[in-house]
Amino acid sequence: MVQGAAKLNKNKQEKGGRRHLQPKISKVDVLAKKKKKDARGDMAKSGATAAARKVTLRTESNLAAKAQVDGGAQLTIVQANAQTMAKVRGKSAVGLAAAKK
Repeated sequence: MVQGAAKLNKNKQEKGGRRHLQPKISKVDVLAKKKKKDARGDMAKSGATAAARKVTLRTESNLAAKAQVDGGAQLTIVQANAQTMAKVRGKSAVGLAAAKK
């Protein structure tokens, strides 16, 4: 009997999809690729990307300082610099009470 004539595995599920053909890319490489793409765009040339990044970092710093002064949280990943901490302590009633002691 010829081997291919009987079709013995016709009910067997076909192999499909291309997921196994794409190489696994690390998240570091994805982030580097995204940064490179952002640096080439029109927004980067006009300075809008840098301004947006600066505002984002300043907002994170302000929130971290507020959490440390008002909530008494000890943050390790996001830390505010001394200038931001002084600004928040000057505006916060909790910070003023804590500073007087």
